Amino acid sequence: MRYPPFVKICLVVFRGKNENKVKNTAFSFFRFLKHLILKKYEELTIHVLSPSEANIFKIKNNYRYKIVIKYKNNKLFYSFLKEALKVFHKEGDTGGISILCDVDPNNII
Repeated sequence: MRYPPFVKICLVVFRGKNENKVKNTAFSFFRFLKHLILKKYEELTIHVLSPSEANIFKIKNNYRYKIVIKYKNNKLFYSFLKEALKVFHKEGDTGGISILCDVDPNNII
């Protein structure tokens, strides 16, 4: 089923004032993750779920989307995540959108 304790979970949350920009950034990051896995991290045991609205979609005029990543706990995943965030911030248009990663979250918002 790909749930703890058999795998780990990483929650990536996108937040910003413009709903369309938040949604587009989440989907761009999702596509970028898929591309990076195929290009460089094929040996990584990972399952990336499509972006979806957070359970509490809007807080203080900030819209939120999330991506759930299920993975086997190893150093390769952390290298993958670090590279993905670094390259995406350089190449992607994330102006006004904050991206938060939570490894082993208490709940999936």
